[in-house]
Amino acid sequence: MAPLPEGTEIEPADGDCQRTVCDGHGARVVVPADELPDDGNPCTADDCDGTTPRHAPQPGSSCAGGVCDEAGRCVSAGCVNDLDCPETDCQYSLCIAGGCVEEPAPPGSPCNDGLSECDGAGECRGAECNEDSDCTDCGWSDTCICLDGMCFILEE
Repeated sequence: MAPLPEGTEIEPADGDCQRTVCDGHGARVVVPADELPDDGNPCTADDCDGTTPRHAPQPGSSCAGGVCDEAGRCVSAGCVNDLDCPETDCQYSLCIAGGCVEEPAPPGSPCNDGLSECDGAGECRGAECNEDSDCTDCGWSDTCICLDGMCFILEE
């Protein structure tokens, strides 16, 4: 019996990044395949590394449910990572399961004005005072007032 011609494919399988072919001398040879391995996941980039399939996550890509996260899952379009969530004085946001969840900043964290501190409950509080004259360091503003025992900067 004569060997099959070189390059004749045997045992074809789509998406495995390899082809088993005849070498023309009666032996089998594994060579890289021409087709890409499609895992059916819109949140991954399908590729071959030699004869090994790769499915790299594509965070931020669009998918039917919203956007792709860093693990290659399709999540609601709220966020992909913490940087997609807004931060405000005394609040920070985490991206959890595709949605932004706000948490209060720890007590003593600085507010954006550089003068006040966070109270641990999500509010920005100024220095303690008894009257307006106790509020002397207003940071970027020229006007501070004492309100309910705390110094506050008047917005200009």
